[in-house]
Amino acid sequence: MSARRRAHLAAVAVAALAACGPEDIELAATRTGPDAMAVEGGRFLDDAGPIDCDVRSPSAMCQALGAPCGSDGDCCSIHCAAGSCAVPGTCAGGGAECTSPLQCCSGRCEPRAGSITLFCLDECQPAGASCSRATDCCDLGCNGGKCGGAECLREGSDCASDVECCSNECDVEDGGRGKCVIDGTATCRGSGDDCHSGGSGDCCGVCDPTGRCDPGPGTCRPLGDICVTAQDCCHGVACMDDGTGRLLCTSAPLADGISCVASFECASQSCVGESPPICGSAAASCAPTGASCTGATVCCSGPCAGGVCQPSSCKTPQ
Repeated sequence: MSARRRAHLAAVAVAALAACGPEDIELAATRTGPDAMAVEGGRFLDDAGPIDCDVRSPSAMCQALGAPCGSDGDCCSIHCAAGSCAVPGTCAGGGAECTSPLQCCSGRCEPRAGSITLFCLDECQPAGASCSRATDCCDLGCNGGKCGGAECLREGSDCASDVECCSNECDVEDGGRGKCVIDGTATCRGSGDDCHSGGSGDCCGVCDPTGRCDPGPGTCRPLGDICVTAQDCCHGVACMDDGTGRLLCTSAPLADGISCVASFECASQSCVGESPPICGSAAASCAPTGASCTGATVCCSGPCAGGVCQPSSCKTPQ
């Protein structure tokens, strides 16, 4: 392709993009060199076909609690800890060493099999979310690979698999059934386990009224999380028996405009904005391309650079 032809196509591309609004077009990446692209219908083309723009939808403008992040500005909560979006503050993310739940964004500082060290757990997940162990779930119940249902089993209970046990350790014998056990190396017992059974160690946190270990004082807990009193819960809601003896932070879904810590708490399923985030529409909290922004501002189009909301990036379809 001649230099004159490439320059002409680049000019057409600029004109095509300039004619569209920043919120509802497919913005395109710039290429130079012999493979510079032609424009058709406002889209760049090359030998592999059209290049689709990675425009961020309202639901993708900021990341929910527990989602991967690279900086505070990626998160609706404006706090990225250890690569995951976490509640606002200076707390540590999942996987960080800890000595108290107060240090952890998740409010859970728990033992790890084979180690005397305690580690912060990731943010807990609501009923219906995927899980691989009981402590992945706010209600300490992981059944059939999903959070919800029966609470994990205490030490000494009959079990057939690790995930059934609060400790995530089922000592299975030849008969196919086993007993939930506590790791002998751990210095204390994790959430949900029995406070006073025959194994060694006390609760890492406190013992709740049902005789199970509770994480203890730490960051406030979202709706559906285990609790001892209403003061444990982020929204001052009731700490109620769910009908099985398990106490959970209980309330109707939060209305728009109410402070939240996780999208699953909201009737709109959207917890967005700066610290503190609130339930509501993500679209109302973003700034358009070209608007001024700071590191804590979420731009409708994508990144904030040089104090200005930049266009979204484009990528070749995989």
